[in-house]
Amino acid sequence: MNRLDRFKEVLMVPLDEGLVLSRGDGRLFLLNYTGKIVWQGLAEGLSAEEVAAGLAERFQIPLEIAAHDVGGAMDQWRLEGLLIEAQGPETPDPDPIPKPAPFVPAEAPRTVRVYCLLDRTIRLRFGSAELKALVDPLLAHARVADDEPPDVTLDLHHGADEYVLLADGRLAARRDQPWEFKAAVLTEILSAVHPGQEWIAHFHAAVVGLSGGRKGCIVLSAGGGSGKTTLAAALARVGFPYMSDDTTALDRAQSRVAAAPFALSVKAGGREALAGHYPGIHDLPIFTEYGAQVRYLAPPPSGDRPPARLPARLIIFPGYSPGAPASIHRLSGLEALERLVRSGAWISPEPEDVIRVIDWIRRTPAFEMTFDSLDQAVALVREVSAS
Repeated sequence: MNRLDRFKEVLMVPLDEGLVLSRGDGRLFLLNYTGKIVWQGLAEGLSAEEVAAGLAERFQIPLEIAAHDVGGAMDQWRLEGLLIEAQGPETPDPDPIPKPAPFVPAEAPRTVRVYCLLDRTIRLRFGSAELKALVDPLLAHARVADDEPPDVTLDLHHGADEYVLLADGRLAARRDQPWEFKAAVLTEILSAVHPGQEWIAHFHAAVVGLSGGRKGCIVLSAGGGSGKTTLAAALARVGFPYMSDDTTALDRAQSRVAAAPFALSVKAGGREALAGHYPGIHDLPIFTEYGAQVRYLAPPPSGDRPPARLPARLIIFPGYSPGAPASIHRLSGLEALERLVRSGAWISPEPEDVIRVIDWIRRTPAFEMTFDSLDQAVALVREVSAS
């Protein structure tokens, strides 16, 4: 006989035929239809044997196969800390994590830059040339006079073994790795240009507005090398207003997607694909970012600037695949959530926020797209966004 560990603390939200679990620690567990049946059976107090017997009867499969599936699911949930033996010892509470020592900058910042994004002025004070090189190329297009009075001041420091971010003197982030620190800086800038907003999710995605003046936006979410940045840049040239590359967020008040008009990070393959849309792209300076050569493309003008936050009308998961036929197909809500999480999404652990994000997933059509050429991808986006 088994029972669920801390069952009352686990949030369970149905999505399609599956189930989304949240323990309130920032992780989500996605169960398909079969997993949901097993979980709910255990939650109702059934033994593993009883759940397997019910599964065998429901799906008309041999009992040994059902028992194997139930056992595999339970082993995985034990590893995740969701399931413990009823007679086993309770897992002791972990020792509290010690608070880090206060950070004291070793020296004054070496470089100061001021940028204006969405009519908000952000002053960045860089403690080293390395830190400036990490962030400035994404913001250089928005630079204004260094004596412009800032709405927010961010201080970037690199200590002996950590990167530290201060926002108006407040400790905003401490990170061990430069790419983690860069993400924290961009997230803080996103909040600075949307004052007063609280976020229920952050997505690793590019965002463009709908074409033709329609109200709404398209979220292009995927991991590195998928072609999402290249696709966003091409769409911006054919009437889809550019809103963001790599970083965006969902606000708590209205579940709207936030603009973050950083420069687009274009890698070598994207540069060649975009040459017809941006003739000067080959003349842009080359930066090395985590071993890859990158050119930073300033956000293209698109007539009237779209609102700072828009409702999402589509989520598209693009995937560049050389030689593959162009295709696009609809995803279930559970599939869309799984892909968002896999792409690096952060979702607030608060139960109400998890429910909000899942409701947003239910309301927003999601598609997976494969393409070989940029023209194919643009045509597919135009087709699906028009329907």
